[in-house]
Amino acid sequence: MKNRAYFQHPRRGTAILVAVMLLGMVLLLLTSALIGMSSYQTRDRTRYELYKDEFCAEEEAINRVYGHMQFRVKNSGTLFTKITSVLTSTECAPASTITLYNPVTALTSTFNISDFTLTKLTETTSAITYSIKVRAKKQQTNGLAVTPGVVLTEKVVFTRTSLCNFAIFYDNDMEIAPGANMTVAGKVHSNGNMYLGGGGANLDITGKTTAVGKIYGGRYSESGQGTSGTGSAVSIANASGNLTSMYRNDTTSAGWIDSLDSDWYSKAISTWGGQVQDAAFSVTSQDIEGLSDSDTSDNTNANHTIIDSSSSSSSAFVKQAGLIISSSVTSVNGTTASGTVSAVDATGKTVYLNYYTLNGVTYATNRATGSTVSTTVNGKTVSATVNSVVSTSAFYNAREGKTVASVNVDVGKIATAAAATQTDTYSSGSSTYGTVTGQYSVLPSNGIIYINNSTTVSSAEVGVRLTDAATLPVPTTVTGLSFVSDDPMYVQGDYNTTNATLSMVAGDAVTLLSNNWSDQSSSGYSKGTSSSTAYNAVFINGIVASANSKYSGGVENYFRLLENWDSKTLTFKGSILELFKSTTATSPWTANSGYYNAPKRSWTWDSALATDGPPGMPNVVSISRASWAVSN
Repeated sequence: MKNRAYFQHPRRGTAILVAVMLLGMVLLLLTSALIGMSSYQTRDRTRYELYKDEFCAEEEAINRVYGHMQFRVKNSGTLFTKITSVLTSTECAPASTITLYNPVTALTSTFNISDFTLTKLTETTSAITYSIKVRAKKQQTNGLAVTPGVVLTEKVVFTRTSLCNFAIFYDNDMEIAPGANMTVAGKVHSNGNMYLGGGGANLDITGKTTAVGKIYGGRYSESGQGTSGTGSAVSIANASGNLTSMYRNDTTSAGWIDSLDSDWYSKAISTWGGQVQDAAFSVTSQDIEGLSDSDTSDNTNANHTIIDSSSSSSSAFVKQAGLIISSSVTSVNGTTASGTVSAVDATGKTVYLNYYTLNGVTYATNRATGSTVSTTVNGKTVSATVNSVVSTSAFYNAREGKTVASVNVDVGKIATAAAATQTDTYSSGSSTYGTVTGQYSVLPSNGIIYINNSTTVSSAEVGVRLTDAATLPVPTTVTGLSFVSDDPMYVQGDYNTTNATLSMVAGDAVTLLSNNWSDQSSSGYSKGTSSSTAYNAVFINGIVASANSKYSGGVENYFRLLENWDSKTLTFKGSILELFKSTTATSPWTANSGYYNAPKRSWTWDSALATDGPPGMPNVVSISRASWAVSN
C-alpha cells in the first residue's frame, strides 16, 4: 500500500525542481541587475567626481585669466578706451595645464586647459564686457569615465565711473563719527574698510554704501576714540529708499548689524536689499584710470602720483594742465614773503601772469607788479599800474605748527588778465606788441590750472592759496575751472558761489579759510574767529590716517580748519574725495587742540555731478564678474 501510494504522485518532485530552478534564475537575474546597477552607479559617481574636478580646474583657469586681466589694466597705465589693446588672448591666457590638490583624497591631479578664448562682447564709454571661455579635461591613467572635458564661460565687465558720482569716496579706510547730525545724500565707497557711527549723533546715508574691505559699526580700534555710540544713530537707505538702522535690537539679539556678524551676508540682504555691500559681496576696488596702482592697504600711497609735479603718468594733473604756475619762496618775514613766480602753457610757452589796462586795452606783461606804465594820448599822459594774478605771502598754520610760505592765486583777477588782447614785451625802453592767442592766456582753454610751490626757507611749509574766488572765470571751450597742486591747498573765502559752475580743488591737504580770515605770524598767534562761508566744488584731499590711538578726524573733519567756527556755518556743496595720504601736511587731527572749533555743517552732494564733472575729473575703473555658464 505504501509503495502504491508513492507512485500515485510522480509529478510532485518535478514541480519542486522546476520551482527551484526558476528561483535560481530569478536570483541570478536579480544579482546580475544589482551588479549592473552597482557598476552603473559607480561609473555615474566617477563621472560626477570627474565633472567636479574638471569644473574646479576650469574655474581655477578662469581665476587666473581674471587675475591677468586685472594686472594688465592696472599696470599698463592705459586709458579706459584703450583697454582692448592690452587685453589679448596672448597676454591673458592661462597655463596649458593646471595641477590641483584634493584635500579629501590627498591626491594631486593634472588637467589640460584648452579652447581658451577672450572675446570682447560690447563696448561703450562707460562699460566694456568680455567673455572668457576655457575647457578643462582631467588627465586619466585608468581609462575610466573618459569625457571631452567641461567648458566654462564667464562674463567680465569693466566699468568706468567719474569720481564725482560719489558723494564720498575714500581710497583708504573711511571713518564717519559725526559730532552733529549728518545726512549723506549720494553714493559712499571705500577701497578699504568702513567704520560708521560712534560720534554721538545721527548719521543717515541715502545712497548705496560699498566697501572693498569690511563695514563695521563703531570706531576703528587705532583711532583712540573708544567704541562709544550705538548703531541706532546710523541709518542707511534700503532698496526701497527707506532709512533702516544699522543696529539690531530685538528679542533675540542686540548690537551692530555689520561684518562681524556670522549671518552678515544674509542679514545685509534682508535689511538693505543689496544697498550695503562689502567684501562678503565681492566688492572690487575702484582704481584711478591710467595709474599703475591704487593704495588700498599696501601703504604705497601710489595715488599721490596723480597730483605730483614730477609724475610721468598720463593721468597726472600736471600732464593735463593747460596752465602750470611755478613758484619759489626764498624768504619769509612775519606774514610777508618774497620769491619768484612764472607760468607756462601746456606746450611750455611762457604765459605772463602780470597785466595792466592802458587807454582801454589790456596788456599781458612781464613788468614787475606795482610798476607804472605810461603813454601819451592826445597830448596827455595816461598811466596804469601793473597787477598780477599771483603773489607770495606767509601765515601761520597752528595745526602743523609751521609758517606757510604761500603762493596766492587771485582767482578774481584771472578773468581780467585773460582779457588781454596784446602782449607787452618792453625791453630797453622800447616796446613791441603781438596778439595774445588762447594758448598764451592765463585762463587755459581746458580749464585746468596746476600750481607748484617750493621754498628755500627750511622752517616753513609750502602752500598754495586761492582767494577772491566767489565767481570763477570759465573758458569758452569747457564748463568749469579746476585748481590742482601737489602742495597743501588753502581756499580763502566763498568759493564758486556766484553763478556757480563746475570746479575741482585738489591738493596734498585742503584747508578752508573763512571770509573773516586774517594772516598771522607764529609770534603772538591767537585763534581767529571765522564767519559763515560757502564752498561749491569737488575736493580731492589727503588725510593723516588713524594710527597709534590718533584719530584721522573722520569724514566730519575731512576739511582742515584753523579758526573758531563756533555758531558759524560752513556750507559745502560738491563731492568729498580722499585718494591718498598727505605727504607734506602730516600733523594729525586733534580735538580741542586750540587751533580750531567745529562749525555748523551744511554739507550736501551736488546732484549735478551725477551727469557732468569739472575739468580734469578723474575716473575710476572697476572689474566685476557677471554671469557664467557650463557646457560640455
